[in-house]
Amino acid sequence: MSGRRKLLIVDDNPDFRAQALSVFTDRDDLTLHEAGDGEAALAVLAAETVAVVLLDLRMPGMDGIEVLRRIAAMDETIEVVVITGQGSIDSAVSAMRHGAFHYLTKPVDLEDLRVVVDKALEKQHASYENRLLKEAIRRGGMPEIDRPVVAVSQAMRDLFKEARTVAAMESPVLIHGETGVGKEVIAGYIHRLSGRTRGPFNVLNCAALPESLIDSEFFGHAKGAFTGAVEPRAGIIEVSHQGTLLLDEIGDINEAAQVRLLRVLEYGLVRRVGATKETPVDVRIIAATHRTLEALVAQGRFREDLYHRLVVINLRIPPLRERREDIVPLAEFFLDQMCSRYADSIALHESTHDLLLDYPWLGNVRELRNVVERAWFATLRDGDHIIRARHMSFLRAQVDSDRLTQAQPEAPAPAEPVTLSLRAVELRHIRRVLEHCAHNRRDAASVLGISERSLYRRLQEMEMEPEPVGGREAR
Repeated sequence: MSGRRKLLIVDDNPDFRAQALSVFTDRDDLTLHEAGDGEAALAVLAAETVAVVLLDLRMPGMDGIEVLRRIAAMDETIEVVVITGQGSIDSAVSAMRHGAFHYLTKPVDLEDLRVVVDKALEKQHASYENRLLKEAIRRGGMPEIDRPVVAVSQAMRDLFKEARTVAAMESPVLIHGETGVGKEVIAGYIHRLSGRTRGPFNVLNCAALPESLIDSEFFGHAKGAFTGAVEPRAGIIEVSHQGTLLLDEIGDINEAAQVRLLRVLEYGLVRRVGATKETPVDVRIIAATHRTLEALVAQGRFREDLYHRLVVINLRIPPLRERREDIVPLAEFFLDQMCSRYADSIALHESTHDLLLDYPWLGNVRELRNVVERAWFATLRDGDHIIRARHMSFLRAQVDSDRLTQAQPEAPAPAEPVTLSLRAVELRHIRRVLEHCAHNRRDAASVLGISERSLYRRLQEMEMEPEPVGGREAR
């Protein structure tokens, strides 16, 4: 199965249905459906996400005008091309008044039919995107997958160009990059440009799931599958039917879940925990990780067959420090977003550019966004309308410290790092990063390059161990 857009023809003449559909049988971008009457057509529309309907007006039982009314009530973005052998001004006017996109009379010129369907597909896609935008405006935001992308550097322009090519395909995708580089943005971009754009785009962070919940979250569960399963529940894979699912930090799932995910990829079948039957699903899987899956395979922690199934298309997002041309444009983009959200008018002063460019950005784009938000708040607090270097003093301190370190002549290493254990160095670094991030755990995890779950576990361990002093671990 695929995420191609769907075309439905409704006509009581099977020979005409076959003739009309023959125009589109070689189209890789369309899935074809047919129905012999209005009731059968409505059943297809209830089960499938159809883009364009070719509809006969005169059929036994429910006539075409009534079907047209029902379609409009179900989904106003579906475009309907009316086809009838009873061509008349009255029927044409009636069909157009009830929302038909176009009107053709039999015998139909097949080339005309192809052209009309292509135009209907274009209009349907535009109507759907417009509805998404209106819904986003009503909610006071913009869907993540529809946000514009910022790509000034050649590396990112090349990446988005490759993503556009990937979007037209159905193969799984593996996105690799450090924490915070924008893996979800790339996945959303692929979804938006794919034939699945009308379906859901869902994201599951595997690293944030306790191991006991992975199976249920992925695959769902049957009623009574375990204590507390009082109702059946679909997992994220089923919920993503006819859409795209991003599995972030895929390297953190256990082997049992890896086996079951491989079956989804190979056969398009999912079995809920405790169920006896498998359910067919049509979902495109995009996996993302900041870890090296090849190393996990070599260590026996990730299945080699699943790795090869995921790595059919491999995209790498470079860290922000490798594409410094994007730093200032991204900062201005995030600032514009905040100003639009709060009806403010705040600009980024040129004095901040060097500061932004000198900073190492270990937390990548996510850290940059948090820094801009922090500076924006500091600017509002001062009653200013321009973010200046002083509003990013927390960055300046780090940059000045790095410059001072680089300027110092080589000197013997201090005794403290030599006498500290690796464990003590790790805990001390975590404490410093937490202080730098104002004890925001999400930001700290981004800077450290670990999951929030891993950081939480380390923080629990830190509560059991005091800060090392005097160059030795305190016991």
